[in-house]
Amino acid sequence: MKNPFPTLDVDEIENTMQRYNKTNIKLKTSIANLAPKDGKDKVLEMFILEWKEMNQLLPIMVALGNKTLKPKHWKKIFELISPGYNPGKNFSFNDLLRYNILEKRE
Repeated sequence: MKNPFPTLDVDEIENTMQRYNKTNIKLKTSIANLAPKDGKDKVLEMFILEWKEMNQLLPIMVALGNKTLKPKHWKKIFELISPGYNPGKNFSFNDLLRYNILEKRE
């Protein structure tokens, strides 16, 4: 999420998130079958929590990762979230989060 945002392969991120979810489900089931007490694993539970947090960001990442967005679109986006847009300046998804992009969803 620190790489320049326009270079991220959002489709690959989405596919990876889906694979992680399937793995989470399998692991949770396997651990529940192995553990006689509560069937929970603290590491897995933390991983699932982080996955859920990331998954909440996925829709906006997919929308902003649309390869058809042009400089005029980015200019409008940056006008909503920050002082200005510099077409030559790289920005990451973390930068967009720091600019409170989630509060400006439309």
